[in-house]
Amino acid sequence: MASPNSNRQLELTTIEADAVQKALHYWSRSKLVPASLFNDLLVTIQVVEEQHRDFDWDKFAKYTFRLAVICLTIAILSLVFDGVVPKIIKRILALPSPVRIAATSALAIVAHVWGYQRSLAVPKQVYSNEAIHSLGALLFGLATVQLATALEADKKENMHIFHNIVLC
Repeated sequence: MASPNSNRQLELTTIEADAVQKALHYWSRSKLVPASLFNDLLVTIQVVEEQHRDFDWDKFAKYTFRLAVICLTIAILSLVFDGVVPKIIKRILALPSPVRIAATSALAIVAHVWGYQRSLAVPKQVYSNEAIHSLGALLFGLATVQLATALEADKKENMHIFHNIVLC
C-alpha cells in the first residue's frame, strides 16, 4: 500500500545521504525494517550538491567603510592634536612613581572587572571580551614596568627583583 507521500524525495548532501544509507542498511540487517520498506526508503534518497555560500559583499563593504572612517578620524586627530599628546605624556611621566603604579593598576583592575562582567552579560561576543582582558593585561604590564622603574630594577644588582615581579 503506497502512502500519500511515497513520491517525495529526501534531498540530502553526499555526507548526509551516506549516513542515512548506512543506517538503513544496518536496520535492514538487524531486521528492524522490512525489506520492502527498506527499498522504498532507499529510493527516496536524492543526493544534491552542497551549496557554497557566496561572499557577503554587503557586510564586507560595511566593515570596510567603518574602518575607513576610523582611519580618517585618527588621521585628523593626529594632525589636530600633534603637539598636545606629547605634552600629556610628559605630564603623566612627571607624576611620582607610586601615583603612576596605582593609576595603571587601578585601570587594569577596572578593565578586567569590566571584561568579566561583559563576558557574563554577552558571552557570544568573545573577541570583544578578550580584547578588554588584553587591555587589562597590557595595563598590568605597564604597572609592572612602572614598579620596576621605581625599584630601580634596571640596575644589574636589582635585576632579580624585576624578574620576580614579571613572573608573579
